[in-house]
Amino acid sequence: MVVACSPGHRMARRKTLSVAELSGETLIGFDEDLPISREIERFLREHSVRVQVPLRFDNIQSMKEALRIEPAVAILPLPMLASDVAEGRLVAVRLEEKLTRPLGVLQRRRKVLTTAARAFLEVLRQAA
Repeated sequence: MVVACSPGHRMARRKTLSVAELSGETLIGFDEDLPISREIERFLREHSVRVQVPLRFDNIQSMKEALRIEPAVAILPLPMLASDVAEGRLVAVRLEEKLTRPLGVLQRRRKVLTTAARAFLEVLRQAA
């Protein structure tokens, strides 16, 4: 996870920044009911960082579009920014403190998992 902003934002020239530097910033956030939103809010709380969140979206593409027109930042997964950063539409600034994107697995009720699916879940659990 990185801090994303427009090339004109004051943080755009930075290579890294501390999460504490986000205090008072306008943050474009994920919808409150998404696990990634709760994880980002927990991360900010742990570091005593308060931000203003005037806009919330349920998808990264909408967040990226908002960053292009709003003087704000967002905390987004770096792989989802690759083309925007390469084309100069957005800037990705690494956080000094580590924040990883939460991963969830959905499974249908009353559906028996295959051996391969069970093995895959076990690999994920061990990696976590």
